Amino acid sequence: MERLHEVEARYGALAVAQSGFVSRAQLLDSGLSESAIDERCKWGELVPHYPGVFRLAIIPTSQLGDVWAAQLWAPDDAFFSHQTGAWIWGLDGAEPNPVEICVYDGNRVNGIRSHRLMPTDRPAISPKNGMLVASIDRCLLDLGASVPPWIQGRALDDALRKKLTTLPGLRNYLDTIAARGRNGTVAMRKMLDVRDGREGLVESRMETKMLRILRSIKFSNVVPQHEVRTPQGAYRLDFAFPDLKIGIECHSIRWHMGDEAFKKDVARDRHLSLLGWVILYFCWDDIVLAPERVRFETETALRNALNLPA
Repeated sequence: MERLHEVEARYGALAVAQSGFVSRAQLLDSGLSESAIDERCKWGELVPHYPGVFRLAIIPTSQLGDVWAAQLWAPDDAFFSHQTGAWIWGLDGAEPNPVEICVYDGNRVNGIRSHRLMPTDRPAISPKNGMLVASIDRCLLDLGASVPPWIQGRALDDALRKKLTTLPGLRNYLDTIAARGRNGTVAMRKMLDVRDGREGLVESRMETKMLRILRSIKFSNVVPQHEVRTPQGAYRLDFAFPDLKIGIECHSIRWHMGDEAFKKDVARDRHLSLLGWVILYFCWDDIVLAPERVRFETETALRNALNLPA
């Protein structure tokens, strides 16, 4: 009986670490026999999920569990990329379902979208949170085969913001891949061509969206995270047009609520106004729900500063 408890503890701990899932090989390594596995399936303790993969019944299903189940089902040389890979990397807009995995054999199973690769296609792979995932550059490129361009661009901006990759690094990667005629390189190159490195300077998804709006103003040259020095101290603005002394702040509830935060903002604006600065404030709803209004108000302020007609 004591040995049985030890066996159950071993595969139970493994299942917990793998979001509820274990493979047949892992169960056997834990000390269960084939007949004992079958018995636990009959009792309902183990729930067959994929061929050779089981879920511990007491652990509820989850998105992470679905990814773990695919990892356990797939061959040892399989890895995640496309939308699931981007999700493992934590990129904005990526979802893990349907689970997508890259394989070199022809095995398929319902519930997993398998991308069969040529034997020579061997990208850089690394373990992340216990799962094998392609490099961030490869995931971003493959993402274009699974999602619309705007979601791929959103993930690209997030990767740049989080310093997971760089524009030069991505361009070098595409140059290498393009030499082998890989699909999707043209679309990705177009995305890179409209970005200039400022994406890596912003600090939030909200600021990324704001940057996209500001770039659509043809005669603007906006600087993210611009520092202004005053006699009272240095202040950093989310965005600025330094030559025109126009600043833009993206106000979020997280950072700008409360008496202290309000007082600091008021003091900063007062000090900046003495130096001739104009500060425009926009909240999440402005930026997401009314981007044209944000663009119009910002462009109006710029035109006024430049004495240009409306």
